[in-house]
Amino acid sequence: KHIPGEESVFGDAVRRIPGDVGLVYYNKDKSKQKKLITYQDIDIERTDKILPVIKEFINLANKLEEYIETFKFSNVKKVCESGFVEDHPSSVLKKEVDRTKKAPKGYTKVLTNHKKGSGGKSKWFYIKTEDLDRKPTNEYKLVLPSARLNESFVNSENLEILSKDECFGRSKKCIYDSDNKEKVENCKKYLSTKFAKVINAMTPDNFLYYLPDFNAIYDSIEWPKENDNKAIDKIEKQLYKILKLDKNDIKVIEEFKLN
Repeated sequence: KHIPGEESVFGDAVRRIPGDVGLVYYNKDKSKQKKLITYQDIDIERTDKILPVIKEFINLANKLEEYIETFKFSNVKKVCESGFVEDHPSSVLKKEVDRTKKAPKGYTKVLTNHKKGSGGKSKWFYIKTEDLDRKPTNEYKLVLPSARLNESFVNSENLEILSKDECFGRSKKCIYDSDNKEKVENCKKYLSTKFAKVINAMTPDNFLYYLPDFNAIYDSIEWPKENDNKAIDKIEKQLYKILKLDKNDIKVIEEFKLN
């Protein structure tokens, strides 16, 4: 059973439960050969990787089973920990950052929180390269706010591309990186499709769980040069064909309301 909203179950006593509430009944009597579960009045075969989703997405989840956990995330890490700017003032140059120009010699452009804790705000700083917690890496990076990834992902404006000479600290998480700027820009377009957002919303506790890996589908897509909503629509239509989604699957995706 799918129950939208945690308040209808827990009331005001519990806060910040991500997503809705789902009840699953494991039906051991249905078959000894297969793991069958009765989910929202439907008997479906259960595998170790298929996660329960709302009723409308059961068919889509089964079609995307081969892509489960295939999305390859970037290995690029933050260059400084939380509170670095606050704890190491002598390592931070007191000068406004100009992202269009190179950093002063010996310094690196870093996007990080100006202080530790929930009150910290993300800002750009020039930080001494030798004092950073980790050595900067030289590639284009597609980043997303590190707090509550699933919620941030809904809004495409939260996806940001950092240049090769730009790094991030506590405030961001790198989703994809490459020496090829065009490829990073195309990954941003891919993750900006409603298809990607809906597929991610199917499993609110698992980021991009059912989404096909970007590199795996890259050569199958004719990537538009323009960077607007029309380009996103073109990519979306190609994805429907590549993944062999039927009219019902497409209708479910296009009619789904993202928070």
